[in-house]
This record gives sequence, structure tokens and C-alpha cells, in this order.
Amino acid sequence: MTFYYDAGQGNREITLPADRFREMVKKSLARKEGNSDTYEDIECKQDGDTVKLTCTLIPGKTGERAPLILVYTKDGSGEFKIKAMRLKVPPPKVTPGS
Repeated sequence: MTFYYDAGQGNREITLPADRFREMVKKSLARKEGNSDTYEDIECKQDGDTVKLTCTLIPGKTGERAPLILVYTKDGSGEFKIKAMRLKVPPPKVTPGS
């Protein structure tokens, strides 16, 4: 799994093994009860065995909009698996004097 993100200091790429990514997703889902994140402008486009999902993520805590792209491909059994994820992360807010 490859993540691409921009944290305000240029683009970075992180590659994680699939098992580690799945574990991160499971932990994230376990914390999502009461999640108020929303998604807008959702579009899916299929090209053969690849599906590209694009949308705007709006985190409930901040309300700041962030583009999100997920690319899925079919594996040998015909199931779609996430191949890549791209999310623009807003730069951290710095408090003066910290």
C-alpha cells in the first residue's frame, strides 16, 4: 500500500506492507464510533480491473476540506483491493511560543 500526502512541506510517499495497512484500518475503524467526518463530490471511474474513487473529505473535528483519492484493483480472485491512497493532510497548526 502506498500513501501520498502533503503536510505543507512538500509531497511525501510512504509504502506500507498490506498486513500493516489492514491493521491500521482495523484500529481506525474501532475508534470511529461517533465519527462525524463527511464526504462530498464522490466520483468512481472504472477502467478495466481498476477503479479510481475521488472525493472531498471533511473531517468533523476541523471542517477543513481535503481531497482524497483511492485506487482499487482486482486481485487474482476478482476482489477489489486498495492499491494506492492519496490524501492531502493540512499542515499542523503551530501555536506561537510553542
